[in-house]
Amino acid sequence: MASATPSPSAEAGRAPAGAASSPATSTADRGRAAARLGRTSGVRRQLLRRLRRLTPRTLQARLTVAFAAVVAATLVLVATFVINRVGAYFDQQQEDDLLARAGGVAQYVVLIAESTSSVRAGNPVVSATGVVDPAVVLELSRSSQQQIMADHLAQSDVEVQVGLLVGPDKTFEPAANGAFTVKEVGQPEPGQTREHVTSQPVLVEVTSATVPYGVQVSLLDPYTFRASAMANLVGLLLLIGVIALGIAVVVAATLARRFTTPIRRLTEASRDIGEGDLARRIPPGSVRAGSTEVAELGLQFNTMAERLQESVETIRHDRDRSREFLADVSHE
Repeated sequence: MASATPSPSAEAGRAPAGAASSPATSTADRGRAAARLGRTSGVRRQLLRRLRRLTPRTLQARLTVAFAAVVAATLVLVATFVINRVGAYFDQQQEDDLLARAGGVAQYVVLIAESTSSVRAGNPVVSATGVVDPAVVLELSRSSQQQIMADHLAQSDVEVQVGLLVGPDKTFEPAANGAFTVKEVGQPEPGQTREHVTSQPVLVEVTSATVPYGVQVSLLDPYTFRASAMANLVGLLLLIGVIALGIAVVVAATLARRFTTPIRRLTEASRDIGEGDLARRIPPGSVRAGSTEVAELGLQFNTMAERLQESVETIRHDRDRSREFLADVSHE
C-alpha cells in the first residue's frame, strides 16, 4: 500500500507561507489591543472631564464642601461607633430576655408536672429508668398548655426536654419520652419582629423530688424588639446627621464667605487699577473681616496703590512741564 508522504520540497514551500502569516496575525492583534486601549483611555478622559465639571470652581464653594465633607465623615464615624456599641448592648439585653423567658417556661413545666394527679399520688416525674410519667406527658401535650408556653411565656418556638439528674455533679440526661417541641402561633406585640436565633438552653433542676430531675428549655426564632429598636436608633441618628450636616453647610458657607470677601475686594480693586482708576482703594473695614494675613495684604495693597498713584502723577507732572518747556522753546 502506498503511503502519502509529503515531499521535502512541498514542506519547504509551505514553511515560508506560515512564517509570513505569523507577523500579519501579530500585527492585527497589536492593532486590536491598541484600539481597546484607546477606547479605555477615551472613557477615562470623559469620566475625568465630568468629575472636573462637578468640582467646585470658587474658593468659597471649595471651602464649604471641604468643611461639610469633614463634618459628614465625623458623623459617619460617630454613628458607626454608636450603632456598634448600642447594638452590642441590645444583643446582651435580648440574650438576657430570652434566658428569662426560657426560665419562665421551665418553671411552668415543673409546675405542670408537679400538679398532675399521678405525681401528687407519689409517682416520680421521671422514673429511675429515665421515663417520664405518662400523666405528665399527657398534660404537657395538651394544646392549651403548649399555647401558654409558646404564645404567652416564650413568644417563640419552644424545645422542652425533661430528664434525670445523674451522678454527684447532677448531669442532665434527657428522658426517652421527655422531648417536646411547641410551635408559636400567636400574634406578636406591636414593634416585635421574629429573630432567627436560638437561645442558650436553660436548665431548671428539681433536686427535692424523690427522683431528682431537670427541665431544659431552648427558644427558637423568638419575637423581640431588637430590630425595631435598632431601626428607631438608625432613623434618629440619620435625622440628627441630616440636621447637623445642614447646620454645618450653613456655618461653612458663612465662614467661607467671610474669608473670601476680602479676597474678592482685592480682586475688584486690582481690576479697577488695571483699568486706570488709580484712586481705587480697599476700605479697611472690608478686609478686617478676614484673617490677619488678609488684612495685612489689604493694607499693603492700599500702600502700593498710593505709591503707584504718586508715581504716575509725578510722571504726568514732569511730562506737562516738558511739554511747556518745548512749547516755550519753539515759540522763541
